[in-house]
Amino acid sequence: QSGFALVGTLLLMALIGMLTLSATALIQYSNAQISVSCDLSRSFYAAESAVNRTIMALYRDIRMHPDRKLGQTDYAMTGTERYLADSVVHEYTIDDRLLRTWITDANSGIDVSSHAPEQNLREAFREIIGNDANAQEEFEYFLDKVTDYIDSDDFVGTRGMESMHYRLQGIPALPRNGALQFREELLSIPDAKKYLHLDETGLLSMIRVIPPDELRKTAGRMNLYAAPLALVRAGARMNDEESEEFKSALRQWRIDRKRLSDTLDPALYSRLSGAFSMHETGIYVIGADSAMIDYPGRRLSVMLRIDSLGPVLEFYEFRVY
Repeated sequence: QSGFALVGTLLLMALIGMLTLSATALIQYSNAQISVSCDLSRSFYAAESAVNRTIMALYRDIRMHPDRKLGQTDYAMTGTERYLADSVVHEYTIDDRLLRTWITDANSGIDVSSHAPEQNLREAFREIIGNDANAQEEFEYFLDKVTDYIDSDDFVGTRGMESMHYRLQGIPALPRNGALQFREELLSIPDAKKYLHLDETGLLSMIRVIPPDELRKTAGRMNLYAAPLALVRAGARMNDEESEEFKSALRQWRIDRKRLSDTLDPALYSRLSGAFSMHETGIYVIGADSAMIDYPGRRLSVMLRIDSLGPVLEFYEFRVY
């Protein structure tokens, strides 16, 4: 008669309604999460399939065309698809999904696999750092840290760091006090990120991959079609205008397959040819991208050596991101 039962009933109904809405929202969220996870799993297998197809196509191309000089192929005249380490984009349709793959040479960056990587870093960054005395001094301090990271003693360089300095920063397991085992180690050295930047795909392509034990090492000059723009600019001593010209020409080559020799100024092309390699080393990096506008996707980066004398594949690196 006082209405307490009605109030209690209304409160119970409101509580039940809130629980129902929460359960519905949770189910919808879980369904969306499962859908995204399934899409990512499907995209990974599709990307892996595209990489495997590209590996076999590359192997056939190597057997049929032993001359592996890059940038000379006129794709409009050949009539058939060629597979070289020239960063040209190849497309596949797998499970109604458009996938893009590309091949580059493993000699994409600075070699730090030796027992004196600071020398190669100094040489490669000479043009990037420029003539600013303060910038040169700061970079030398960073190289002191690199030296202390790999040497076997506990003597501290001018501005270097040994184990006690890392412990003060809460990093108890560094330095390695030995040769680098993988390139990303450099990023654990303080100030490294001021100079070493990830590329647009999220990889540290400025540094050459360090081969696992007992696998063939990469050697020689950086490959023009694989080297990051900053290193190409420094190696060929390009100004801002030439750098933009090269960037545009490389994009036209990758997508529209217009040769650099046809789109670049002859003098600039000659400088680039003299400073960088245009031949394959036999060790390749195959990238694949399965992302689409309406669907999430995975990217793969696979580094391997292909033996043209037999179906031998040696895998150096397999990345999913």
